[in-house]
Amino acid sequence: MTSIIRQKVSDKIYLYESVSFRNADGKPRNKRVPIGKIDPVTGNPVYRPEYLASMAKKGTPIEIPTTTMMFSIDDIQHSSIKNYGAFYLFQSIAKSTGLLSQRINQNLPGKGCC
Repeated sequence: MTSIIRQKVSDKIYLYESVSFRNADGKPRNKRVPIGKIDPVTGNPVYRPEYLASMAKKGTPIEIPTTTMMFSIDDIQHSSIKNYGAFYLFQSIAKSTGLLSQRINQNLPGKGCC
């Protein structure tokens, strides 16, 4: 009997084709063959090309879900990444909580801040 097994390894989920049989002693055994993995973004299976070729050769169709493009190439080319670092994050938190103005007023009396 053949079935598809999902196995989680760390943060990835792999797909295996499991074939159940009995050995010469009559004990049940399984043989697993890796066939792909689950895409973490879409949750759809991503099959190995060898598995798809073997299933096509057997005549068993496999439904592959269509994926939609999340961003167009034009969107990616015109996008920008702003990297200000942790300093600006901490500075904005200090300003919003009033910590920055208190510290400057303590150390530099008479000087205004922000």
